[in-house]
Amino acid sequence: MKYFLDSVNKEEIEEWLHVADGVTSNPYLLREEGIEYFKFLDYMNQHTIESFVQIFNWEEIEIIRSKYREQEIIYKISMHPKYYSLIERLKNNSLKVAATTVYDIVQINQAIELECDYTMVYHHKNENKNLFDEAYNLKQKSNSNIKLVGASLRGKDEII
Repeated sequence: MKYFLDSVNKEEIEEWLHVADGVTSNPYLLREEGIEYFKFLDYMNQHTIESFVQIFNWEEIEIIRSKYREQEIIYKISMHPKYYSLIERLKNNSLKVAATTVYDIVQINQAIELECDYTMVYHHKNENKNLFDEAYNLKQKSNSNIKLVGASLRGKDEII
């Protein structure tokens, strides 16, 4: 099991760095903390843990690839048809992809078909409380190497 800290707060990251395998961020968290996107990447580049970063176009990827250790970056892409070609381009360039904004088993299946490396399986953001089990069963049935990431959990009772 791996643990990813969903935060852009430097104090929280420093506090949990010894147990976290990576850090995941998103535009909302960056706005909430008042942190500029590339300043956050500058900070994360100092650490040797995986960093999940939300991107929306190839130009952002080119900037990131020119400045940062790309082996530590996982590109979060919304699982929406308008981004499928971007996901395919990332995979064709041997870059790691995490499918995000995943609310149902159809989107998880699409992430598997696009050969994403990770997919976020949201708990609070969907009505299907069996989605974790369904995602795991689909992963097994399809013999996929995708890593399922439990997301939008509010407490330890939800992890159990």
